Amino acid sequence: FSGSLVETIIRFAFLSGNPNTLALYSLCACFIVCLLYPKNLLRSIFVVAAVFYGIISLSDSLFLALVVGSLFGIACYLLKHGLLFALLISFGIMFLIFIINMELNIINALNDLWVSADEGGTRISLLIHGIEAYLESPFLGHGAGAFSGHFHPFGRFEAHNTYVDLLTIGGPFLALIFLLPLVISIPSLYRNNEFLSLAFLMAIIIFAFFHFTARHPVIWAVWGICIGSILSKEFLAKD
Repeated sequence: FSGSLVETIIRFAFLSGNPNTLALYSLCACFIVCLLYPKNLLRSIFVVAAVFYGIISLSDSLFLALVVGSLFGIACYLLKHGLLFALLISFGIMFLIFIINMELNIINALNDLWVSADEGGTRISLLIHGIEAYLESPFLGHGAGAFSGHFHPFGRFEAHNTYVDLLTIGGPFLALIFLLPLVISIPSLYRNNEFLSLAFLMAIIIFAFFHFTARHPVIWAVWGICIGSILSKEFLAKD
């Protein structure tokens, strides 16, 4: 409420100037709904709506996160049911057939995709300079602030990578505080067959590699839910 209330509402009503804000809230909403809402048709409607809310942002990072998260969730499901090895063999054969018949140069295709998403090398520069800033104080970080830059470290820009930005702020301890609850929750979700929630959690972890998500309150809601899954024996208990 520090600025115009109307502008604040518009920012989160499909018209955000930063599409990645919409993408992050979409992913976190999907995870929260999948994990906490009863498994019924209404939950599916909420999840589809949340996914659509993110997709209209046209965020490259969101699409990548959804793909990786979905593959991870499917792999966990198949592993739990003893079908992962058969799937990997089938997928490998189909992939080779596709590459041979399409005469696709996978390296060039991936390079072209990276160049289009990298915005002229800006993101790589910010990432590198963020790492350089972190290395100036590798144990404690530099305190609150943004310490990357387009042309050199300490240019007062974010590295656009949650883990690197947290390293520059508070060192490895702060980065681990953020990441460990998310990672440690994965086995709990796997044991309780929460494969959809698992897919969205992995998508959130991947998405954090491309944006500084820790300055958004919604990511800490996800973090708190993960802490709950670690501390509570009854949380995520199977019916």
